[in-house]
Amino acid sequence: MIDRLLVSAQADARSYEGFDFIAKHTYTRVMATHYAGYVKADSENYATYIDLATEYQDEKSVFARLDDLAAYEAKLFSEDRAKLRLLS
Repeated sequence: MIDRLLVSAQADARSYEGFDFIAKHTYTRVMATHYAGYVKADSENYATYIDLATEYQDEKSVFARLDDLAAYEAKLFSEDRAKLRLLS
C-alpha cells in the first residue's frame, strides 16, 4: 500500500512539473490559467498521497522509501530507454 501511494505521489510530482512548465511558457493567459489549475491540484494530490502513507507507516520510513523510489525513478530516466514514458 505504501509503495502504491508513493508511486502515485511521484506521478503527480512529474505531472506538476510538466503542467508548471506549460503554464509558464504558454502564449495565452487563458491557457496559462488553465494549466495553473492543474499545477495546484497536482501539488495538493502529492501532499495527500504522502499524508495517507504516513497513516500506515511512520513519517521517517515513508520519506526514506520515497527517497528510494525517487532514486530508482532517476535511474530509469537516466538510462537510454526510448520507450520509457509516463502519462503519455
